[in-house]
Amino acid sequence: MDAETLGLLLLLLLIAFSMNVVPVLGPPLWTVVALFVVQWDVPVLPAIVLSTAAAGCGRVALSRISGRLGRPLIRAQQQDVDEIAEILQRRRAGLLPLSFVYSIALPTSWMFMAAGIIRAPLLGIFIGYWASRAMVDTVLVLGARTASEALVRDAALGPTAIAMQAFGILTFLLFLRLPWVGWLRRLLVRGTAVG
Repeated sequence: MDAETLGLLLLLLLIAFSMNVVPVLGPPLWTVVALFVVQWDVPVLPAIVLSTAAAGCGRVALSRISGRLGRPLIRAQQQDVDEIAEILQRRRAGLLPLSFVYSIALPTSWMFMAAGIIRAPLLGIFIGYWASRAMVDTVLVLGARTASEALVRDAALGPTAIAMQAFGILTFLLFLRLPWVGWLRRLLVRGTAVG
């Protein structure tokens, strides 16, 4: 790999990390990776594997920030949140497959923010996110190499992309307002009793 390609790859990693620390509307990572692959011939496999890992690190940073800033929002449910965190610590093996499935098509910033607020173990969530996004982004980036610029732009900023972001915001607001802690406790207790 020459110095120019390495520099572009490092720039891509910085962009991937930075855009995933911020939980606001933005283009999906795969569109940025596709730009680097198509425009500057950055190798596909290193671009995807490393950029999704950098994006995951950005999401972990978002989770840590959310844990510090978001816990005052749920102070009334503090005891419930601490109990759920303790249950998740004991059942951390389930976090990887759940985050893998969730990360296939849903906005992940809200998942990481919620994980930070309830102090969920992040390793399984990170690995599930990375594996899911690396797989899906590979397909999308390879498809983008033959797609038109308009199609890629619509995937990043079109109505479907905006609807998915709105869905993510709505689910996060519901996370803060609904009695999800009690529901999750009942589900986990029932699962423990059955298993």
